[in-house]
Amino acid sequence: MSETVVVDEHAEVLALRQKVDELETQLEWFRKQVFGQKSEHAKPMDVNQLSLFAQQVEQAQAALSVAEQETHVKAYARKKNKKSNEKLGREVETIEKTIDITDEQRKCAPGWKLVSIGRRKMRTSATYVPAKVAKIIYYVRTYKKVCIDGEKDPEFLQAKLPNAVIPRSVATSSILAKVIHDKYELDVPLYRQLQDWKRAGLAVSETTLSNWMIDSAELLAPIYDRMHQCLIRQKFLQGDETPTQVLKENGRKATDKSYMWVARTVRKSPTPMVYFKYDPHRSQSVAQELYANFSGVLQCDGYAGYNGLAIERVACMAHVRRKFFEAARVSKTLDTSVPLKLLDAMFALEEQWQKLSPKARRKRRRSKLSPLMKRFWMWCGTCDALPKSNLGKAVAYAEGMRPYVDRLLKYGEVDFSNNASERNMKSYVMGRKNFLFSTSPEGARANAILMSIIETCKANAIDPMTYLTEVLDEMAQYPENRKFEYLGQYLSWNWKQS
Repeated sequence: MSETVVVDEHAEVLALRQKVDELETQLEWFRKQVFGQKSEHAKPMDVNQLSLFAQQVEQAQAALSVAEQETHVKAYARKKNKKSNEKLGREVETIEKTIDITDEQRKCAPGWKLVSIGRRKMRTSATYVPAKVAKIIYYVRTYKKVCIDGEKDPEFLQAKLPNAVIPRSVATSSILAKVIHDKYELDVPLYRQLQDWKRAGLAVSETTLSNWMIDSAELLAPIYDRMHQCLIRQKFLQGDETPTQVLKENGRKATDKSYMWVARTVRKSPTPMVYFKYDPHRSQSVAQELYANFSGVLQCDGYAGYNGLAIERVACMAHVRRKFFEAARVSKTLDTSVPLKLLDAMFALEEQWQKLSPKARRKRRRSKLSPLMKRFWMWCGTCDALPKSNLGKAVAYAEGMRPYVDRLLKYGEVDFSNNASERNMKSYVMGRKNFLFSTSPEGARANAILMSIIETCKANAIDPMTYLTEVLDEMAQYPENRKFEYLGQYLSWNWKQS
């Protein structure tokens, strides 16, 4: 009986120790989240560090003691002129200014006169020309057709007025492109743009700007839908999603989370595309709708919403590494150094192979990356970290994604990480931090359409403002071009070539 009691007490002590370790780990994790470095490139902090400034103080004291011991005076050393990294593009307008001599200099001594022999270039500067709003008043010329023989009554002929991009609005395509650029590229919310437009001479309200965004998105919606049709024909895609907030949705509270989904081509694709989709939910049905009729390979994280897709998936190694990095920030042991070194070695090799062809990259992955991958899985299999600890969770995530991770060795077209789609999503997140929410589902859908157009332009090395100015105007002038057979010319990669 006594032995049973001792065993039970021993097991209880072990359980309590594990619980204490887990709680200490969680506490350390929260401390790092508040006070520690967030970048994954930073090295894990020393948990035994007593002072944040101890090393700096020691270095300063050492430098002071060396300075006091020096008795000689150092000679002044002239700094070398550094090359300026300021550059002006060829498209910048050139204004020439010639500086003449002053009136005092013109007063020459008797018997002398000034003869100009030319000018000398001295320096190049840049100046800012403030933007302005110009008023356009359209007139149409009217003609009277008179029959020469006088047998027919006169007829009247009038020039055709160009269609407005937005009916009954003063906004032209250039105004709309500027508002879209400021909101989705510079992350300036609409209410912050009002003062700039007022200074430029255009008084508008935030509601008007919001309606302009929705109307512009509806005008570009056929191109947006055509992009999705082209996207699902690709063989390799990347996907991600992030929360967003919409205030006025039927049957939902203003505080309920909605989601912005993104799907994009891999970086090796000859026709880069970035497609955003808004939906109130993050369920499996949304992923099935987004990737309907897609039969290729999708790279994404371990979110369960993708499990219902009847397609082949590959993992993102950045997500795998991130779990181990978070564990390393709060770990009191050296266990996390082994997987991080292996993962860093894999990423270093992948960085060297970025410009290789898919075939060459797949060959190198199988020959050089495969041994590192085997060592990584061997370490995960022997790790005895607590299941609820950060390290235990990292190992569990990695092993759960193992079938998808191993498929990276199979395809050279797929990147080693899903960072490309995350960078596209970050563009939306940076804007979301400023405009905070969408008022209506129509506004959220407009965000998805306009973000898709802008990010796709950037992926094809096209200036989004130039593209939007021309395409919005053409879509307004030629409504027949909104038909399916004409939309191909407005896809970014085709528009760039034309």
